[in-house]
Amino acid sequence: MSLSDPYVLTHLDEVLGKKEGDSIKVKMLGHGVGEASIRKMASSEVILKLERLKEIHDSRNVTLAVGACRPLMAKRILEHGTTLGVKNFIFFKSYLSESSYLDSKVFKPGNIKKYTLKGLSQTEKYINLPEVLITKSLQEICLEPFEQKLFLHGPGENYLSPKTSMDKNLIVFIGGERGWHESELQYFKDKEITEVAISESILRVEFAMQAFMAQAEWVKNARF
Repeated sequence: MSLSDPYVLTHLDEVLGKKEGDSIKVKMLGHGVGEASIRKMASSEVILKLERLKEIHDSRNVTLAVGACRPLMAKRILEHGTTLGVKNFIFFKSYLSESSYLDSKVFKPGNIKKYTLKGLSQTEKYINLPEVLITKSLQEICLEPFEQKLFLHGPGENYLSPKTSMDKNLIVFIGGERGWHESELQYFKDKEITEVAISESILRVEFAMQAFMAQAEWVKNARF
């Protein structure tokens, strides 16, 4: 196999200090993780030979619906959310967010792939790139595929419980930088979407995402 991505080539050379003959860990999208040997290493291309591959079942089940936020924040959410196990992302125009945020170059297909690939490279557990959907409003998001529906709001009293099931197909709504509007809170109530608090403090959007995913992973894997 051949690699020509400048970021990958620089990382192999300057960060990992790899050279011809060395072995590296690799990930094949949709298949698994394994090990390859470097057969040729040049400034514009690296040739690898796959030595072994372990097939992986990608079991992610969390879709993250995020109110439009600043491009830098959206970039971090895409990258770090992918690392933490988000299966799909939906960015929507919330009542209090700026609609122009959704026109950012962050959401161009090439950039989405770059950020999510970078996030995926940080984990051996997941092998598929998440899908990213942009929609104009909260109400346009289809709820039918989801067995469990949560929205983050707080500080409050409704924290995740160790008894909360994290194995269901789940959608989690996170508000934009200005939070939720009363009309959106009413929408969640009408649709019977469960409120969840994740901190005693008010968190920035990207930190709210990270805090929820970390807590969800603990609930899913904790043994009592």
